[in-house]
Amino acid sequence: VVMGRKNYESIPEKFRPLPNRINAVLSRKEDFVAENCLVFNSLEVCLKSLSLEENKTIFIIGGGQIYQEALNQNNVEEMLITHVNYNFDADTFFPKIDTHNWEISEILDYKKDDKNKFDFIVKKYLKKQS
Repeated sequence: VVMGRKNYESIPEKFRPLPNRINAVLSRKEDFVAENCLVFNSLEVCLKSLSLEENKTIFIIGGGQIYQEALNQNNVEEMLITHVNYNFDADTFFPKIDTHNWEISEILDYKKDDKNKFDFIVKKYLKKQS
């Protein structure tokens, strides 16, 4: 999994690093250390390094700036996006995407219950071949 420093720090310490996977953290801070994680100063170098791992899928898990950079660099082939049916008071958002460039399928339509306060839909986006 690849994440920005703020996203990493938002994970409760007892759950860091995320288990059973390589954790890569992006930070502009040259001296940033994340125990048992790989730390990179650029997404490009990070992805190049992780691509050397055989039979592994790289998941970019945020934040918003990392998503935007990956999309701008044309490094995204597939996206799994959860659309929550609620308007949150938030300051970070997933970047706008041109849906004409993606084949979109619905994976899950979930109605709120005692475990989840909001309805949500999980959609899979596959980049169209040009």
